[in-house]
Amino acid sequence: MLRLAVPLLLVLAGAISGCESLTEDARCAYVEDPSLAPGERASACLPSGFPEEASWARNVGGIVWRGEDRASGATVTIEPRPRSGGERVVHSMITDAAGAFTFHDVTLPYDMTVRHGQDVLVYRGLRARYIEPSIAIEPRGLPRAWQAKVDVRLDAPLSERGKLAFFATGASAITATGDLETGVSIVGREYSFEATLHAVEYEEGKGLESARAYGKVDVDVTAARSQLVVLHLDPITTFAEPTIVVTAPAGFQATTADLRVGFTPRSDAHFATIPLGVKARLPFIPDAGYTFRVRAERDGEIVDSGEVGFDLFAEQTSYALPEPLRVEAPAEGASLGPGDPLVVDGAGVLEHVLVPVEGGPSIRIVAKDSRTELPDRSMLGGAAGAYRWTVHGYPTLRLADELSGIDARRYRSMAASKPRVVELR
Repeated sequence: MLRLAVPLLLVLAGAISGCESLTEDARCAYVEDPSLAPGERASACLPSGFPEEASWARNVGGIVWRGEDRASGATVTIEPRPRSGGERVVHSMITDAAGAFTFHDVTLPYDMTVRHGQDVLVYRGLRARYIEPSIAIEPRGLPRAWQAKVDVRLDAPLSERGKLAFFATGASAITATGDLETGVSIVGREYSFEATLHAVEYEEGKGLESARAYGKVDVDVTAARSQLVVLHLDPITTFAEPTIVVTAPAGFQATTADLRVGFTPRSDAHFATIPLGVKARLPFIPDAGYTFRVRAERDGEIVDSGEVGFDLFAEQTSYALPEPLRVEAPAEGASLGPGDPLVVDGAGVLEHVLVPVEGGPSIRIVAKDSRTELPDRSMLGGAAGAYRWTVHGYPTLRLADELSGIDARRYRSMAASKPRVVELR
C-alpha cells in the first residue's frame, strides 16, 4: 500500500501545480473575458523574460585578416551613416592579439575603415553584424604556426626518378612542407595535435600530373620532437579525361586552364595546365579535391574565373568568364581629393585598388554602388602622390559584406579594369 501511495502523491502534486499554472495562464491570455479591459488582462500576465531590448543585439564584431594571419594591432574605425539631420559619429578601436574587434550599439548601415601598417581597407554601406575584413597579400604565404618534424620512412623504395609531394589534413593541421631528402614538417595551429600526412609520388621534372602512387599515415604531432612514421604507397591506377570549355567576352581569348589539387584550402599544389576544349588524361589522386582557374586579357583588362571546384570525372565542365567593367571616372592622370567620385559600371561588388606607382602599401575601397567617393585623407593615413588605380568587379556578390574572410577573393570570379595613374592630393 505504501508503495502505491508515493506515486499517487506525486501525481496529485503535479496536477495541483498544473491547475494553478493553467489558471494563471487563462487569466492572462486564454480566456475571452469581456469584463476585463486589455490593460487589466495584461496586468495578470507574468512579466516577460526580456523586459527590455538587449543592446548586444546591435553590436558589430569580427576579425581582421592580413594574408593568412590574423591582424593584431589593426585600427578599425566605423561610421554609422547618419539619419536625416543626424550628426556624424565615428568610433575606433585596436584589434586584440587574435585580430578581433567589437563595437557596441551600432546602427545600420555603416562604413568601416581598417588600417594595418600602411595598408588601408575601406568598406561602404555594410549591414552585417559580423564581418572579417581581409587585407590581400600576394603571393599567399603560410600563417604563423607551430612546425613539427616528421621522419618519413618508406616501406618500399620509390620507383625510378620518383619524387614525393606532401600534404596534411586534420582539425589543427594547416599543411606539410619539405621533401623526403631535406625532411618533412607538418604546420599546425596548436603545439600538439593529430594529423594525417598525405604523400603523392610523381616523376621528377614532370609535376603532379605524372602522379603514379599515393599513401597516407596518421601522425601524433608535437612541435618539440620529431615523429617517426612508416609510409606505404599504393599505385595510382585510375585516370580521368576531363574537358573544360570556357566562353569569354568579346575580344578576350582564353586558351588554358590551371588546375590545382588539394586536401584542404591551405594544403594544395599546382596539378596541371591543360588546353581548353581538349580532353586531357590525368591521374586520380584519392582523398583530394580539384579546382581550375582560367584568365583572359584584352588590352590591359582582365577577366578571371577565380578557383572553381569541379568533378575530375565529368565528361565536360563548362564555364563563362565575367563581363568586363566600364570605367567612367576619373580619367588617366586626374587629380583626386577627398569626396571626389570613382565611377564604374559593373555588376556585383566593386573593389577599388590604389597602389603607389613606386610600389608600397595599398588602399582598397569596397562598395556595392557604381559611384563611390574617395575617403578623407585622415582615413587613408595621409596618402598622397601618384597611384595606380585598378577596379576589381565581383559579379557574383550582392553586398559589400560578402567580400569578407581569409579567402574573400580566392574563389570569386573577377573582372579587373585597365590600370590608370591618378594623383591623390
